[in-house]
Amino acid sequence: MTRLVAVTGRRWALEESFQQATSLAGLDEHQVRTWTSWHRWSLFAMLAYAFLAVYAAIEARQSPHEDGVIAFTCTEITHLLNAVFPGASVTEHVLEWSLFRPESCRFSVSAMGCGWW
Repeated sequence: MTRLVAVTGRRWALEESFQQATSLAGLDEHQVRTWTSWHRWSLFAMLAYAFLAVYAAIEARQSPHEDGVIAFTCTEITHLLNAVFPGASVTEHVLEWSLFRPESCRFSVSAMGCGWW
């Protein structure tokens, strides 16, 4: 019975880590068609989560926290990194897409005319 409880505890930790990797590192945001590209996406997502987990462990070990204050978690580190390194704004993304779109539309029209579409 003791061994069963220990195995269940390990499984819970693994499932918790997988859930955090899914939500924090984008493990579930792949849009791939081949095994190779999925494998690469998964590798980079797991490396990103490993960075967060290692940094959280180092921070917890090096910086003792005060009473009532918990150490940094992976989620808090992600929020801090997003605040320090903001992504492209929505406006910039829309403008980049509007510049890209005519190129892809021309290809689509020529592909439909050639019977590729």
